Amino acid sequence: MERAQGTAVIAPETVREPDTTLQRDSAASFAPAPERRFARTWTNVRTRRSPSADIAAVLLPGDTVLVDSLQRGWWRATFEDSAIGYVQQSTVKTEAPPPSPSR
Repeated sequence: MERAQGTAVIAPETVREPDTTLQRDSAASFAPAPERRFARTWTNVRTRRSPSADIAAVLLPGDTVLVDSLQRGWWRATFEDSAIGYVQQSTVKTEAPPPSPSR
C-alpha cells in the first residue's frame, strides 16, 4: 500500500487527546512559534512526553510535522493543524530529505 509523503499513519483505536497542559513553572508564558521538522526514521508519536505513553500516530521517514514546546527532550507535534502528540527530539531533524528519484 503506497501513501503520499506527509501523511501520518494513525491507529484509530489509540487516538486520544494528547496531554497539552502547560506546566506552571515553565520559563516562557507563551508558546513558541512552530518549527517544521522531518522524521528521520519510523517515528512513534506518543500521547505524553514518555517512551511508555500510548502511540497516537506513526510518522514515516521524511514525513513533516510542526513542532513547538520542547521539554525534557520531547517536542509537541502538530500535523495538518491538529495536535497529535509528542515526538522525541532525536527522531526529527530540521533538514528536508533529498527528493526521491523519478521513475
